[in-house]
Amino acid sequence: MTSHYEDMGSSRNGADDQSSYEEANLLYYFWLPAGKDEFGFEAQDRAPLAGAVSYKEFKEETIARHFRQQSRLLAQNHDSVGGMKTFGLLEPQDAELGLRKLHFPFTYHPSAAILDGVIPPYPIQGTTIILSNGLYLWSFRIKYSKNASDESVRAALVCFIKQDFVENCISRLFDLDCMPEPKRLKDDYKGILNYYQLDLLFNGLFDTEAHPYNFFDHQHVHPYTIRNVIYSASLYGFKQQYQPLWDLRGDYSQRGAMAAAKPMADTDMDLWRQHLRDATSSEQEQRELLLSRLSFSAMEQFIRVMIPFGLANYKAGLDHCRHDLIGDALLLRRNQASSDFLRPSLQANLLASDIEAYFLLLSAKMPAIVFFKDLMEDMIEVTHPLHLPPENREEWEKRQGWEEWRESRATLSEAEDQLSRQVDAIRSDLEAIQIFLAMAQSAAILTELGEARKLNEIEVEDPRRSVTLASRDWEQLTYWLTFVAVVLAAFQAYSGIGVWVMDFLLRNDLSSGHVPWWSIVIAVALWIPIALGLFLFYLRRRSRREQAMGKDDAKLAPPVRQVPNIFDCPFPRENMHGQQIEDLASQIRDEGLIDIATRRAGLELASVATFREAIPGAGERVKYSIESYPGDKSIAYTLHLEVDRQLHESSDRSEQLRNVRLVVRMPAGEYVSIDNIRWILQTYASRMIHASPQSDTARQYFQDRFGWSAT
Repeated sequence: MTSHYEDMGSSRNGADDQSSYEEANLLYYFWLPAGKDEFGFEAQDRAPLAGAVSYKEFKEETIARHFRQQSRLLAQNHDSVGGMKTFGLLEPQDAELGLRKLHFPFTYHPSAAILDGVIPPYPIQGTTIILSNGLYLWSFRIKYSKNASDESVRAALVCFIKQDFVENCISRLFDLDCMPEPKRLKDDYKGILNYYQLDLLFNGLFDTEAHPYNFFDHQHVHPYTIRNVIYSASLYGFKQQYQPLWDLRGDYSQRGAMAAAKPMADTDMDLWRQHLRDATSSEQEQRELLLSRLSFSAMEQFIRVMIPFGLANYKAGLDHCRHDLIGDALLLRRNQASSDFLRPSLQANLLASDIEAYFLLLSAKMPAIVFFKDLMEDMIEVTHPLHLPPENREEWEKRQGWEEWRESRATLSEAEDQLSRQVDAIRSDLEAIQIFLAMAQSAAILTELGEARKLNEIEVEDPRRSVTLASRDWEQLTYWLTFVAVVLAAFQAYSGIGVWVMDFLLRNDLSSGHVPWWSIVIAVALWIPIALGLFLFYLRRRSRREQAMGKDDAKLAPPVRQVPNIFDCPFPRENMHGQQIEDLASQIRDEGLIDIATRRAGLELASVATFREAIPGAGERVKYSIESYPGDKSIAYTLHLEVDRQLHESSDRSEQLRNVRLVVRMPAGEYVSIDNIRWILQTYASRMIHASPQSDTARQYFQDRFGWSAT
């Protein structure tokens, strides 16, 4: 590979006037999440355990293997990638600093219009180094005019990187124009980043869905894109100067903390040789110092970009949730408003469901964030040079590049500490919110128990549940009273006979008994017609028992004890663009409910009940229960509507539909089509959600949300 570069350089030397140009290395580099295990190793396909990971798809391959396969696909039709033609093997190999790397030369054809005459319009030779610690480095051997000023040369080089190399080559390699949406990253992404890197970037650090302005206020925010991430992390180095290209965080060059004879690492060293086994110890040390120095500045740039534009947004959303929970807790327990300052950019009032959802979302992202923090600590540790650092001030001054390296390590340590503080703050906020949510859940359970007790009391007082006696019960009572009367009559008759017999035995005179014989005969005869009437009554009751029992059961059974069928249609929180709940209830009062059997409005209402629950800091929850009389086929039902209403400081108010439920009561032998039930649910829900409830959009909404739509 070195011979190839020398051949290319010698072919140009004859054409160029060497006396009018100078040469120097131009470095373009940035850092992205990586790691030795995720980077891969040489001949990984032939490893004994390679079959254990054969299930992985193309984008789940290691960084090195995915780069090799994807770069070949990108270059197969044009023999280059955006003007960059590579040479040699693209296999991972052992690298400096004890790492692994991809190292290969290339030739790049720049645009003559962008070089501005400062750089000759010839192909530029260079080399690419991708380290397993996450450093992506492109080194160009640049020739520039001796007569040009340093400012014009630097401006031309920056313009070349921004408008030429990045837009043509890097844009294709990383597929910068692809939006980081789940479906597009899976199917349409053609860049060299693998799933491991995309997951950390867009599922962990830069997630638009977790942006508080988007999550709570449902406002559009500028999406995180691959282009923006690469732009923000990009730096360039030229003549011992290291600066960002787009996100100007500061100058990462050495700022002269200590005086030294040769403080700077040599940026013009030979980077084309892949192996330094035969090089001197000084050459090896300088290569390691430069790569470590570049890695530190690139890591620092990435951290300083990621914190304000990534983690800080998560922290802002958690702070917003925590402040809202504090305010609710104080209002509930002390009737006292919170004095915490709120962010003016975010809405002050939140629903409990929003807070719980955001808590769950950030809790799911916390493992990825902690993993990234630990990854940064490990990558910083393994990026130290293998050569022993100087031990005293004299060695620091004599050994070239170490003073600059120490300063870059110190500034990176400060950024690393800032990252640790931010992650610890997010973890503390999640723990605090978890405590608040547990307290709120306990309060909700107590409230539900209180509501259940109230409902039981109301149910007991319901006049429909009073006990009444039916005709069948009266007949049974009459039967038993008559039976008792017959027994008493028989007892009276036989007691009279006993008295008469006793007098006859004592006086031996039948005519002298105190009880006349005819009275005994009448007493005995009394129960004969009664017994005959009871017998006839028994026969009659037996013949009418089935019919009487059916009628009486129908009279006794309350409406709620008919065969109940519940159809529940929950909406987590759906913004209402149609009728408000009061307007819909008023319309139902005027028109009546829709008959389930016929789908025609006009079903007479039995009752309309309302329930309003004040939610501290979030407005109120409004519930309507509209009950109908039995309609066609003796089918009655109750329509339950539930809406959350948020009150703002202005006169505007927003409503979110939470639930639409039908409790249908029908005779045991009746049947109602489920399509009619769905049609009624869709009709009433669409009137509140959509401005045009009968449109195709409303039907498509139910098809997408629930998998069905009624026509």
